[in-house]
Amino acid sequence: MRLSIFSIVIAITFSFNCFSKSKEFPMAKVAKLKGNVTVLAPHSMEAKKLVSGDFLMEESSVVTEEKSFVRIQFNDGSIVSVGPSSKIVIEPVGSEKSSTLLNLLKGQLRAKVEKGTKTEDKSKFFIKTRTAALGVRGTEFQTMYQPDAMRTGLLTFKGEVAIKKIEPGELAKKVEVVGEKRVQAFREALDVGVKEVKVAKLGDYTNLSALDNAPSAPVKIDPTQLTLLKRDDSMGVERVKVNMKEAQKEAQKISEIYKKEGITKEMASEIKPLGLIDTHSGFYIPPKDDKANTEIGQIAKNGQYVAPKGLVIDPNKGFVAKVADDKDAQAKIGKMNALIENQTVPDKDNPYYKRYFDVSDE
Repeated sequence: MRLSIFSIVIAITFSFNCFSKSKEFPMAKVAKLKGNVTVLAPHSMEAKKLVSGDFLMEESSVVTEEKSFVRIQFNDGSIVSVGPSSKIVIEPVGSEKSSTLLNLLKGQLRAKVEKGTKTEDKSKFFIKTRTAALGVRGTEFQTMYQPDAMRTGLLTFKGEVAIKKIEPGELAKKVEVVGEKRVQAFREALDVGVKEVKVAKLGDYTNLSALDNAPSAPVKIDPTQLTLLKRDDSMGVERVKVNMKEAQKEAQKISEIYKKEGITKEMASEIKPLGLIDTHSGFYIPPKDDKANTEIGQIAKNGQYVAPKGLVIDPNKGFVAKVADDKDAQAKIGKMNALIENQTVPDKDNPYYKRYFDVSDE
């Protein structure tokens, strides 16, 4: 009996020591989910279905299916919602336990980063895609990555987010190191003093693809769309009850902030129409003129973009007809695509295509 008890004690002590020395530790906890969401834990060969209350380790891969989303609370208090048809990886951060580094491989991600996630005014929350790196302090924002077009989009609801273009594999080559060195590499790359870094503030949207030299200059989006998108962190999965009168009042307040920032000139009492964004493709659709936005699309109650009647958005081609022989829709395509022509992906016979799009994962 004594031998058995001694053996058990030794086994427990060995197990504890192995766990305490392991690099794996809980980085976050699942606060809420809807639909089908799975996680591939580090060193696992098979993904398992996530449930509310599950803990997530660093190097875990989280995947959401269509019409599904998951809300995750990180140890530093930051809250991240992963939208439908998305995939993220929680990257290792070594000794910088208060830092977070996420790899957005596809889809949408919404984050509310606590102000406490900074030390000596340094960013502590980072996101990377195949084409961009983002550095965040205390703020709320949404980012999306469309892998077919290799397009990254960023919308800021509150605070500031720094974004920089990266070549495919650039950060992989520079920061495939462990721990605090990895975080420090992101921090240095996203220093606001770096020329290539853009900073997005309230209502700003910027995007870029592999063919762009840098993120587009941040532009203000329609304040009503901004308000409605902010109210739905499920990114279109859940039905969100919206009081449109309250939403319009909030949008008006945002318009006043826009005015103070001087984005419009010779303005009377109302702000001129601003552009809309499609969060699935990452396209920014600018206004045609100073009159109305109805010709470029509509805004659903959850803030999602609705293309003009008869049209849908292809992430690579831009606007296309739902039905090929729809003559009315065909007549609109040229004008609508002219608005986003600099954001579409070139044809496959373009010499730049193979360089950027026929690349294997690194």
